[in-house]
Amino acid sequence: MEEANLVDLCKEFVRAMSRAEQALAAAAPKLSKEDRQRTVEEFFRWLDTTEEIPRTGMTREVSRELVGQLTAVLAYSDYRGTTSNYIG
Repeated sequence: MEEANLVDLCKEFVRAMSRAEQALAAAAPKLSKEDRQRTVEEFFRWLDTTEEIPRTGMTREVSRELVGQLTAVLAYSDYRGTTSNYIG
């Protein structure tokens, strides 16, 4: 039973990530470059300061990487083929 709970939890994580990706892709064309940058910066400020996530463990760092990849569509007008070290 414990294994099934872990699998379900992982599935929900992937579903949530997909929802975030879809929402970001839909929002990007509607926001100015400044608004897109402000949105990304606001999230990372929250991630760095929130008490909701323990400071120990991998969650914060993994979140930075995942959200960084998902928000590339917000930070760059065309991120395909970019030479950015963060995305590439």
